[in-house]
This record gives sequence, structure tokens and C-alpha cells, in this order.
Amino acid sequence: DDLEGLVHFDYLIITLGRRLATEKIPGFFENAKQLLGISAAERFRDSIEKFTSGDIVVGLCPNGFLPVPVCESALALAHRFRDKMANEVVSVTAVFPETVDDAFLGSTLFRDLRTAFDTSGVRVVERFPITSIGSRSLTSDSGEELAYDLAMLIPPFRGQASLMHLGAGYDPQGFLKVDEYLKVAGHENIFAAGDILSLSGPRFGYMAIRQGKVAAANVLAAISSDHSAIQYEHKLAWAIGEKYSDPIYFHYGFWDESLDDFDENAFFGMAKNLREKYGPISGFGKPLGGSAS
Repeated sequence: DDLEGLVHFDYLIITLGRRLATEKIPGFFENAKQLLGISAAERFRDSIEKFTSGDIVVGLCPNGFLPVPVCESALALAHRFRDKMANEVVSVTAVFPETVDDAFLGSTLFRDLRTAFDTSGVRVVERFPITSIGSRSLTSDSGEELAYDLAMLIPPFRGQASLMHLGAGYDPQGFLKVDEYLKVAGHENIFAAGDILSLSGPRFGYMAIRQGKVAAANVLAAISSDHSAIQYEHKLAWAIGEKYSDPIYFHYGFWDESLDDFDENAFFGMAKNLREKYGPISGFGKPLGGSAS
């Protein structure tokens, strides 16, 4: 707060992330719960503690980008209220703006989500893009309504208005358009990484790590003849499925030699340790230091 004026740079990597855009869904602030922030998560927890009967809806709003909390919350709530669900006192519904597969960009999962939902008694509603939220119902873009007594939704996201002056590199949602080297469109010396990127599909932490490495490597390549520029490959990979953990929770990231990049005490060090303990999963990735399995 005490810095005023200009900070000059030769090269810049922008990692400003994304912001909540609850204002895009009328009624979201007044009627829906969400998990993004400690206070918001605590309010959702308190609502669960008080909940005794009725319909629970967890969902992904259009441009929400985070399908995993929807799936985990639906499965966790179904586990918590399994007795009341069996007696038809409580119901749990998971809502997606397109299909479940679309939400995960068609990535290969180590679990059959539809079977997991069915086994847990979770109803799945697909192609229901939420456009407004009333006190007791959600409304889609077609005017269809879905009743609820408790709703936890992942809101839409937007980029950063402060980047608008980047012109061709700035998309209508406030995110940054980049090339395969993560260079911002129209700017030779500006790169970007993380949730600020205008990319399709969900956004996960391990993607930001990979993007940061690529952007940093390409800055080095630009200033040194000793480094070659590298391309970023936008893909999803899942590290640990229910074979390795509680079936309610998803553990994701790389499950191959890419884990060598992460120190055991750093982000995703957990995945590396489990990978070394349990060995490769047939048909996915390469063993650490070995050939494809």
C-alpha cells in the first residue's frame, strides 16, 4: 500500500489469478452457499449442521471451472445423510451446466463418477446452466426450475479488469490469451500462468505449477542463448483415485515421471510419496525413472 508510481521490467510473468463473479448470477449472494474462502466455507458448514430434512443441491455455475468440489461435496453429503436419504427424508443432487464429462474436459478419471453418484444415491442433473437463484429454486437458461432447501454452488469466475489495457491479450471475461509458449497475445515480453489464463476446461493447482515452469523457462530462453523455448501442453491428468484414498475425495495431478519435479515437502509431494509407495498404475503414465507401463 505504500508503493506508488511505476515498476519497470524487461520481462513480466502475470499470475494474478481469477476473481469470483457472483454478480453474474442474480440471487447468488442472497441465497446460495459456496466454499471459496474460510468464512464462506464456515457458513456452509453451519448450514449443514442445522440441516435435518429437504433437498440439497450442489452445483457448478457456467464458467465455474471447478468441478471437483461439486463432486466431492455431493458424495460427502450423501455419506453424511445416508440414513436420511435411505428413508427419503433428505435428497442430494449434483448439477452441471453441460455434462459431467464436459466439466472435466473429457479427462480420464480413475473412477466411474456416474456409478459413484448412483451408488451413493446422488441424483445428477446435466445441461442445466444456472442463470438465477431464488429463495427456493434454481433457474436455468431455458426457464427450467430446480427446487432446493440448501444450495452450495461454485460461482462463475472472471479475470482481472486491471489487465484490460493489454488489448489483444485480454479476452471478454478478463482472462489473458496466450500462445503455446504462454506469451500474452500482442506482447513479446509478457507471459502469464495460472488461473488468469484464458484456457478451456477446469483449473487445477498442478496446471499452474506447470505453467509457471514453462513461463519461467521461456523468459530464460528469451534472455539467454543457453536455453531453448518450450511449449505448454494443456492437458488433465489424475494422480490418485479411490484405489489409494477415501472414495469421497479426489486427489489429482501427475502420476508419472513429472512428479520428479516436486520436492517431497512441496506442493504435490504427497502424490510423489504415494506414487513411490504403490508403484505405477497399469496403462497410465511412466514409472518414476522407468519406461511406460
